[in-house]
Amino acid sequence: MANEPSPIVRQLAAEISGEINEDGALCVGTTERPICVQGWENGKLLLSSQHPLYAITRGSGRRVSAKTEGDDAGWYYAVVSPKDLPTALELALGPPDPGTTPLQFAYECILRDHCAQNLSRLEQGLTLYQNGGVQGVEFRAGSRFIDLLAVDATGNPVVLEFKLSRGHAHVLGQILEYMEWIRQNPPEGISHEKRVRGIIVAKHISNDLRLGAYSQSDVLLVEYSLSVTFTPQERERYAGESRHWDTQGFDDPSSFMPNPRLQTGGDCEAKPAE
Repeated sequence: MANEPSPIVRQLAAEISGEINEDGALCVGTTERPICVQGWENGKLLLSSQHPLYAITRGSGRRVSAKTEGDDAGWYYAVVSPKDLPTALELALGPPDPGTTPLQFAYECILRDHCAQNLSRLEQGLTLYQNGGVQGVEFRAGSRFIDLLAVDATGNPVVLEFKLSRGHAHVLGQILEYMEWIRQNPPEGISHEKRVRGIIVAKHISNDLRLGAYSQSDVLLVEYSLSVTFTPQERERYAGESRHWDTQGFDDPSSFMPNPRLQTGGDCEAKPAE
């Protein structure tokens, strides 16, 4: 049985092109990049898609992360106000990065966020750009977004782009475009005279990228590696409220305790690519 669309979805269907599906959602976008729009709480709209979406705050877009678990793995969800819907759709229907799947992008976001908190390990003195309420995570550059915008020890802006697996030559063109945008539109607090640098971080740097970046002295290529550690935890007797243990056939009720848990931890190491 089909669900009835909310009044706000009916109104949108009359204003913009699209079809209402059996779930009562308005389907917009293209065949390659469909987006579903549904009514949400407080008069807002819920956007859902298997391609990157953007939340809008004070007129600026922020790319949301894809879900990584359960039936929603690989799906993006964003809540926007009706007045911000055109901006959110414009950003979402822009040209995608070639070769990136939704799940890959989700893990690239995890890598990006880890590095944002550990920039000094990437380069001594490197810090995340901050000015007032604006931070360098998903920093807007025209109609696109820089993964991270940082500042080095001498105050130069540094554009960082992350790739989960291999860094290919097209990434070089992408980061050079972002660097030029920063040169022509320096963020508040950064002078026009500052040197703009770029860092590409990938698990493996391809040969074509090495060749393309050979003469680009302002672009640094960095490979990262991940490690995971497992720490067995000691057995502990039950320390909560009094409870009855059925010890028939056993000498020690602690033998009922579960097997030692495994606590996982992780680390990320970056090194310049030769």
